[in-house]
Amino acid sequence: MGSKGFIKKWDDLESFFRAMNAEGGYIVMRNYEELFSDFEKGEHQDIDFLCIDRPAFIAAGGCAARFKERDLIHRVISVGGREIPVDVRTVGDGYYDADWEEEMIKNSRIAMDVIPVPSEEDYFYSLLYHALIQKKKIAEDYKIRLKKMADDLGGDRSTDTDTLLAFMKRKGYYFTYPENPKGIFNTQGLPTEMIKPDKKRMFLRKLTALF
Repeated sequence: MGSKGFIKKWDDLESFFRAMNAEGGYIVMRNYEELFSDFEKGEHQDIDFLCIDRPAFIAAGGCAARFKERDLIHRVISVGGREIPVDVRTVGDGYYDADWEEEMIKNSRIAMDVIPVPSEEDYFYSLLYHALIQKKKIAEDYKIRLKKMADDLGGDRSTDTDTLLAFMKRKGYYFTYPENPKGIFNTQGLPTEMIKPDKKRMFLRKLTALF
């Protein structure tokens, strides 16, 4: 990735999280269990954030551009002399339903003493959504993790689309087009009435597909 001219450089991830927690208004969406080990050896090699105010989060974390400066999603942070890729999602970006994004941050908990993460229920269903809607195929470690999470939560839960649909309907959430027109949004098999229309994002996706 090369030199980014970072404004902020962090000694370690714990220092980064403690500083960001003073600002508040964000969570790590998934794979936080691997962050204090060598997570680069795993299948998921970046940190996925969801925040209320993306420009403020980027400024507080010293998140430099990974590709182009105007790309506010794909950033990097400097930690212990390493550049760690991060994806910065924000409420209203369509990555998840905006109401759900707000609830995930509002109902967050602290894991590993310092990392704000979704509640156990939100973690399971947001990971299931990510695996089924935002990926071409489900990673093997996600299959194992989702099965364990379903078992731990109890009740009549599986790891299929019907389980996700039941949750979305119960909560009044919709499947939403992501702001990134290149982002995977797998709507196959979803009821049309559960997909929130967005003419601008739908048009941009069609336009992007032509090039």
